[in-house]
Amino acid sequence: MNGAICVAALLLAGCGTSDAMLTMKLTSDGGISGRGVGGVAVDGTKVHADDMRRTCEGTLSAGEEKQLRELAASAHPETWPQSYASPDRPHGAPDQIRYTLTVGNRSTSWYGETPEGVPQEIIRLRAALEAVRQRVMRDCR
Repeated sequence: MNGAICVAALLLAGCGTSDAMLTMKLTSDGGISGRGVGGVAVDGTKVHADDMRRTCEGTLSAGEEKQLRELAASAHPETWPQSYASPDRPHGAPDQIRYTLTVGNRSTSWYGETPEGVPQEIIRLRAALEAVRQRVMRDCR
């Protein structure tokens, strides 16, 4: 089985084990400060979230884990190009935020909140990761 198929299989079915590690992250950079707007990393059920002012740790709920696994599988990371940036603006517009999504060992990036050409499956995965980030930041003590 080639690596891309195994990554998709790990995310979808755990390659024969229900304990397969879920590993993904959403990072940002750029914007006015050049530092982005924060990010989130998921490693198993552990969550590391930040909003550029503080960093918080949390745990995925069973529902969040299930949702992220399903969304990641439907986004087909094995098919992602390195970037969805416009050929006319490969580095985005001035002060635009670049988002990078990584699932397993596959990554892709795009610029802006409403990127053109990015598949809806990736947009839905980004939104789910952002919801996890916001929840962990809200629950942070």
